[in-house]
Order: sequence, then structure tokens, then C-alpha cells
Amino acid sequence: MKAKLDAAGYTTTLQSFSTSAGTSYNVIAEWPHGDANHVVMAGSHLDSVSAGPGINDNGSGSAGVLETALAYAASAQTPRNRLRFGFWGAEELGLLGSKYYVNNLPAAERDKIELYLNFDMIASPNPGYFVYDDNPAGNGARDDLVSYFTTTTLATYSNVDRTTSYVQKTLNVLAYKGKTVTVRFLGQEDSSLQTSFVIDDVALTTS
Repeated sequence: MKAKLDAAGYTTTLQSFSTSAGTSYNVIAEWPHGDANHVVMAGSHLDSVSAGPGINDNGSGSAGVLETALAYAASAQTPRNRLRFGFWGAEELGLLGSKYYVNNLPAAERDKIELYLNFDMIASPNPGYFVYDDNPAGNGARDDLVSYFTTTTLATYSNVDRTTSYVQKTLNVLAYKGKTVTVRFLGQEDSSLQTSFVIDDVALTTS
């Protein structure tokens, strides 16, 4: 893993620490671009337990984070913030790897971390989709993440058996005041019913 991240251009660090089961390791990879005073992190744990499916818990999370890091490196994008990826050892023994990392990070460096996203068991065949945080300081990031991946249908219209004249529709988006939103208009034609849509003269009034 470290070799792959090194080859992709990351600055990687291997941390070792002692546990009741022996020596364990963290792998920390940082993309050497972006504002170092504002760090965005993603991470996952590397270990598993004999009683569970390790390929999911947490091979899936670690593979997903690793592939994301490698894909970003290959994208040639320039990040606004500093990107850092953490792969934790001994999570199943009580979050030992991530605690070791945080406890050995100077307070000034901890304060630079704006966001941390943890990925665990992302390949379940019967998943539940949740975003959670255990610290009120993360509520804003949680809500932004949910909003980004959540689509709200404002209205649905059909023109089956309708006239061919234009119909004006008005939608109230006041609930999204102060937020950045993307408004999409989706039209689906049904050839069996000989329907078609023309979306024209669209205006969004803000105040």
C-alpha cells in the first residue's frame, strides 16, 4: 500500500505502535499540494476480526479509500485544501491506531484538520445508507454531505391528455435559502402515450 501511494506522488508515513496483540501500523498519506492549514482527511481501518467477513470489514473501506487516493492523484487536479488519507491499524482492539495518530499529533496540527470522513464496511450486500457524527462540531459537514448526495423532487408533472399550449408552473424554493443548490429539470418521454416535453423560459428568482 505504501509503495502504491509513494509511486502516485503522496508523502507517506508508516507509524508503528504496540498493542496487546503485538506491533501494529498506521499508514498516513498526504498529497503535497493545497492549503496545509486546512486539511481534509479520509480514512479506514486495516484490521478485521476472525468472527466477521474481513473482505467487507474492513477490506472494502480500505480498498475504497486507497482507490480514491490513487484516482485523485491520477486526475491532475489541484486541491484547494490539503488532502490526507489515514489507514488505521488495530481498530478492532479499541480504535488504537487512530487514537495513537491523534494523540501524537501536536495540538496546532490537530486544529488544521477541518474534516475527517471514515469509511467502514462499504460493500455490504444489504446496506443501510447513513451519515453520522459523534461531535456537534461536525454537524455542518454532515449536513452538507447529506445535502450533496440527496435529491429532493420539488414537483412532478404529466402532460398525458393535456393540450399543447404552454403551462406556467411556480415552485417555492424558500426552504433552501442560504444554501447552495443545483436545480435540474428532467423530462421523460413515453412513446406509447405519444408524450413529449418542452421546458422553456425558465427563471429562478432569488431574494
